[in-house]
Amino acid sequence: MRNVMHHRSRTFLSHLLALGSLAFPLLLMGQALPVEQILLHSDRDLYLSGEQIWFKGYAVDGESPAAAMSTVLYVELHSAAKQSLARGKYRLQDGQAQGSIDIPATLPSGVYYLRAYTRYLRNAGPAAFVYLPIRIVNPETGLPAQERPAPQTSPAASVAPLPIRVQTDRAAYAPGEALTIRLESGAPTDFSAAELSLSVVKKGTHSLPHSGFSPVWTPPAAVSLAWLPETRDLAIAGQLRDKATGKAIGDVACWVTVMDGTPQVHHFRSEADGAFFFSLNEVSGKATVALTTAPQAGVEAEWLIQQDYAAEYPELPSLALGLDSSDRALLESLLTGAQVAARFPGPPGDTLAPVALPLNLEAAPTVRLLRDFVEIPNLKEVFQEIVTGVQVRQRQGKTALSVFDEQSQFTYDDPLILLDNLPVFDVDALLGILPERVARIEVFPRRYVLGDLLIGGMVRVYTVQGDLGGMAPPAQTAFLRYDGLNPAVSFPPGKYTAAGASASTAVARSSRWPDFRSTLCWLPDVRLSQAGTTLTCFAGDAVSEYEVVVQGTTAEGARCEGRAVFWVR
Repeated sequence: MRNVMHHRSRTFLSHLLALGSLAFPLLLMGQALPVEQILLHSDRDLYLSGEQIWFKGYAVDGESPAAAMSTVLYVELHSAAKQSLARGKYRLQDGQAQGSIDIPATLPSGVYYLRAYTRYLRNAGPAAFVYLPIRIVNPETGLPAQERPAPQTSPAASVAPLPIRVQTDRAAYAPGEALTIRLESGAPTDFSAAELSLSVVKKGTHSLPHSGFSPVWTPPAAVSLAWLPETRDLAIAGQLRDKATGKAIGDVACWVTVMDGTPQVHHFRSEADGAFFFSLNEVSGKATVALTTAPQAGVEAEWLIQQDYAAEYPELPSLALGLDSSDRALLESLLTGAQVAARFPGPPGDTLAPVALPLNLEAAPTVRLLRDFVEIPNLKEVFQEIVTGVQVRQRQGKTALSVFDEQSQFTYDDPLILLDNLPVFDVDALLGILPERVARIEVFPRRYVLGDLLIGGMVRVYTVQGDLGGMAPPAQTAFLRYDGLNPAVSFPPGKYTAAGASASTAVARSSRWPDFRSTLCWLPDVRLSQAGTTLTCFAGDAVSEYEVVVQGTTAEGARCEGRAVFWVR
């Protein structure tokens, strides 16, 4: 194997890694590195334990909407006592992420925080993240015995937002009736580029008029650039070092393999300080990831992997729910809705399936399925008898494989060998696998470019069970269970067919499914044209007062908001 195109890519990354002690904003090639900021909306701010929070996070530049450098948004629900309770990773596309997060059913009543950040934002510390206060009531534990002042709002909330006129075509609706919502500018401002969201919720469940706040509103004086941005996809980064001496292992080939889900193999040559950085492809859900490197005499490699979620929290106020006996009817209505939803769950939202990428190594021209051949006693004879283009040789006292290219009449003496997509370096151990545990062998007798590495031939062995055929993985391999991206799911449209709802998720009007949801509609990406915007929603079955809430940020960075109330009788 030989490196190509390596100097240029490593030089750029080396510049980034070397900036750890410089002031922020940092300069690279004469230009300041960008500063990211995230804002956050939720469908409401009052929930019961066990419910879902629907949210929208978006990147801003100077508090105005902008395309994000990062492609992954980290969202966590945590307590004021700095305990993470639920979390996930969401795709930032065109500077915007949408999704939901489940509130644990056992959470006691109190005010919690929904926070959002990118990997790059971690350089500025947790005070640069965005925090959205969330009020949660647990019906089993009730309200706290002593109440303090109502939850505080952000400094930005003290500035009156630009008005958006929100009107419904009527003041009251029968259950299931369609309501028309009209949005218009209430100020001499162009809202066409504004980032807006709209929710239709029970009145009293959306009372905090802001898009989240950061405890520190001015950029910190200095930042350590220890967290490179995820400009392409999820990343795994850290340092490779000698376990015995603690010294960095630099300038060695490092490999990462996603063993399940979307199988893939990536290569990175460690920096002089042992730093490595892998960018993955569309990993979703839980995945088993393996990191490995070739053995070195007298060195036991140790992988120090950076935590994917931030473990630091700023000092945040411990807030009160701001609820009392006058809110009893509202809380009872929320509880009724939650109980009905639990007993009669409605249709789910549409799931946007992740991109189904194949293994990031193209199909091999030579494939041998071992079930197509008579039984052969050992894997060495399998290679010698039925796998064309591969030779088993002795080189420097060790067994090795070579790959022969009939077209070019060239022999590759150092091919990449993958076992269930995991690079292996001990050919004797590979040949010790029983042939009945091997499903197929693939041979690629060509030069192949993988990242910045030029590979001279490949041999890929796949076992029947995907368990390495019982072979022990290389000693320098680390396995971890990795959190991929949360699936992108749209808000359930409910009982009636609404604009944008698919036939699979909308229930016919004649359905007897009871819609008692506290959030009837959540549209995280609303656009307001200069001529105004008209939207359609449907009333639920619960007799209650509802509120249409529109919130967002203009292209100039100003907050904007509008509300309208109606009844379902």
